[in-house]
Amino acid sequence: MKRLTTTILLTILTLTVYCQERLVDQLEYLEGIWIAEDYLNSFDKTKSSVKSKKAFDANDPVGLRINKLEITDNFLNIGYSGLHDHMIHPEISRYAVVDRDTIHEQGHFRINIETSDSLNFHKTSEIYYFNYECKAYFSWTFSPDTTIILYRPATEKVAEKIIRFKRISNSFKSNYLFPNPIYYYTRSRTLVGTYTLRDSLNKVVSTNFQINLDGKTSGYSLLKIRYSISQRTFIADLKRPKILYYFAVTTTN
Repeated sequence: MKRLTTTILLTILTLTVYCQERLVDQLEYLEGIWIAEDYLNSFDKTKSSVKSKKAFDANDPVGLRINKLEITDNFLNIGYSGLHDHMIHPEISRYAVVDRDTIHEQGHFRINIETSDSLNFHKTSEIYYFNYECKAYFSWTFSPDTTIILYRPATEKVAEKIIRFKRISNSFKSNYLFPNPIYYYTRSRTLVGTYTLRDSLNKVVSTNFQINLDGKTSGYSLLKIRYSISQRTFIADLKRPKILYYFAVTTTN
């Protein structure tokens, strides 16, 4: 009996270790920036956060960030962002301030990478407002396309909801490991590049004004250190996107 018990125990432990290793291996294929399908499909057409705001519930996570560097004690921290910007206060974010930059992340939730149900759904921590006072689950599929799923079962207070996310990037730069997902997406699609910068009097103040993927700028000395550009701090002429006619700045110190 002791030998049989030992054999069964060793078999269970072997299967457990195997499953854990396979899940960690899967996470390697899930790293990156993910945007909710409904919002992504709209924004790819409109190229406008304003015109696409009705395509997605402003209180739900619209973007996710998965980075294996954020695994601690078998828990994976997943950064998320919402369209309702001031809904999540900076102090909630684990990466809110880095080198005076406050645009990295709005919020985060966690999943235990060792615990899931039979359908490979992982229970999440609270995602405000998505699963406020109710449960939510995280999962993914690799067929036909890699898709991440956030699922909230129906309760007496809330309706069932499923959000599907598509990946827009599968890597992180060493100096930008924890980007705010929605800012990363909208900025990369509409703002990143080199511009001719003009002031309100139409005077050219820079012919090499650059907006980087992390929202930081170069090419105009007055914007160094004290200022940074976000997706809503200036207006560009979309018909001629290489000419910037007007800009405003937001102080970060």
